[in-house]
Amino acid sequence: MAGTAPTGADPGIPPTEAEAAAQRLRAILFFPAQPFPALSAAHEDGLRALDLFHFVHLDLSVSGAPRPDLVAELIANYRCKSTGSDRGWSSVRGNTIEVSPRVLAKALCLPERPMHRSLAGVDPSVVASAAQEFAKVYILRKNLKDAVLTAVKEGKAHDIYWTGLICRQVKVEIKLLIANQSTSSSRVCYHGAHLQRLIWVQKPELFRLLPECTKYDATFSEV
Repeated sequence: MAGTAPTGADPGIPPTEAEAAAQRLRAILFFPAQPFPALSAAHEDGLRALDLFHFVHLDLSVSGAPRPDLVAELIANYRCKSTGSDRGWSSVRGNTIEVSPRVLAKALCLPERPMHRSLAGVDPSVVASAAQEFAKVYILRKNLKDAVLTAVKEGKAHDIYWTGLICRQVKVEIKLLIANQSTSSSRVCYHGAHLQRLIWVQKPELFRLLPECTKYDATFSEV
């Protein structure tokens, strides 16, 4: 049925293949302790005006200790809904997890849609400065970053769909990790904590379960 989320443990992929992929990914995942540098407090008014303040200051520790086992399973089972769609699906421990701008907005305190307006009393230059710094820190792909910075210079910071950009970046990282799962070297997962929170918001009961296996430990590092 159109518009219905797939069900079952591993949508579109045999369980044995999914389990093997999850184990390979868990063995190479590298979670930086602080993947994104903190923004200066001088940008707080601009971030509030863009509705990005809560995302920047989000406490990602509320889901508990890092769970690379769950994140690896989400990555291994990820599937796009259809070509050109902004909605994707995965499964973790047999539970369907939606990966989309709508759910990311809820999970990460991101704006649901572009604001298309300036808040009264906020200097446009303050907003532009905050948008530039946000893009430099959180938008990792050069082509996207350049496009965003150009839009900001044109005074269009409020028209940028920031949540859509973050979601696109998350999906690109998922696909790159899947493509490189056979490597023996560690792979940085910049959005690992964000993906963990995405699982936690939709299926918090999974975090009351112990990891199924402790053989494959992700690497954590202070960077």
